[in-house]
Formats: sequence, C-alpha cells, structure tokens
Amino acid sequence: VLDIDKMWDGLHFLLTGVSATTPLEGDALSEAVVGVKMFGDEEDADFIAYTLPERIAAIVAALEDFDIEKAIEDFQPKVFAQKDIYPNIWMHEDKEGLQEELEEIFRAVKHFYDTVAKQGKGVVVSIY
Repeated sequence: VLDIDKMWDGLHFLLTGVSATTPLEGDALSEAVVGVKMFGDEEDADFIAYTLPERIAAIVAALEDFDIEKAIEDFQPKVFAQKDIYPNIWMHEDKEGLQEELEEIFRAVKHFYDTVAKQGKGVVVSIY
C-alpha cells in the first residue's frame, strides 16, 4: 500500500504536464498515478482504477526514464496554481518545500512500482 495523500494531481502534472482529471490514455507516467482502467463508468462514482500485472513493467520503465531532478529544478508553483492543480497549495513562497515533497512522492511511487513488478502483481488506485 502506498498513500500519496493529496499529491496525486500534483505528481500527475509534474510527470505529464496535464491534470490527473484528464488522464493520458496509454501513457505509462499517467498510469502510474491514475491506473489504466476504471472499475466503473459512472461519473459520480468514487475513482477506483486498476493496472494489470502485464502493464507494470512499462510503468516501471517510464518512471526509471523520467528525469526527476530536471523536473524538480524546472518546477514552477505558479504554473500548477494557474492550471488549478489539486490541492490548492502551489505558492511560490514554499517552492523548496513543495519541490522536496514532490520528489519524495515520486521516489515513493517509483519504489512502490519496482516492488509490485518484482512480485508480479497489479495495482489498484483509489482517489477520494
């Protein structure tokens, strides 16, 4: 189990350049945050998605290839704020703290997927 709390949208935006509210189909970095397929199609339902074991290796490879140091260096809180990235915490005054938190969460997600891949398992994602 990995809990990234309210940073799911911020991490998704850092990885993909778009909000998690508009996931990128077939994009392994997007899938690392929001999963591949929803359990239900109801718009008002809770967000619960899954990734089958055979897709995990592609997500691990995408996370491995992602240049987190460059992304953190280029991080601009005002861009996150302008794009209404959840949660509403993107203030320039706390840029260093936000950078640290995003990098820590990225590394935790990467470690999580590495572990899942080694175990040959899938992933269930819940955002509520």
